[in-house]
Amino acid sequence: MKKLYVLALALMAFGCQDDDAIYIPSYTPTTQPFDGAWQLRNVSGGIAGTYDDFEPGEITWTFDDETQTVTVFNNNPDTGEVDFFDSGVYDYEIVINPATPEICGFNLSIDGTNLGCFTVTDDEFKLSMVETDGHELTLKRPAAGPF
Repeated sequence: MKKLYVLALALMAFGCQDDDAIYIPSYTPTTQPFDGAWQLRNVSGGIAGTYDDFEPGEITWTFDDETQTVTVFNNNPDTGEVDFFDSGVYDYEIVINPATPEICGFNLSIDGTNLGCFTVTDDEFKLSMVETDGHELTLKRPAAGPF
C-alpha cells in the first residue's frame, strides 16, 4: 500500500500540468503600431453573414497612442450596414485575450467593445473576432495625397 501511495504522489508531481497556465506573447507598441489614421474598408462575418464595404474616407478611425483615444469620423448614410462606431472620440486599450489566448495574446478594446485579435502592417490593420463568431474588420491607411 505504501508503494502505491508513493507511486500516486510521483504521478501527481510529474504527470500533471497547470491547466490555468497560458502562453501570452508580449506586446509592444513598436512592434504593431496603429497610431494615426485608418479608413474602415470592410466589415464581414458574424452570425448574420455581414459583408459591408465602405468607400475610402467614408469612415476614418484616427488613433492617438499617447492619449489612448481613437477619433471616429463616420459619414456612412446607410444605417443597415455594420460600421461599429458613430462619430466621436473613444478610449481604447490593449487587453489580454480572455477567450482564445492560444490564437493571439492580446485584443483591442474600444469604448469597452472587445474587437478581438489584431494584426498591423504598414498599410493594413485587421481586427478579428471570428473565433467567437464575430466580425472581421479591415482598415487601410489613407492613400498619400499628390502634395
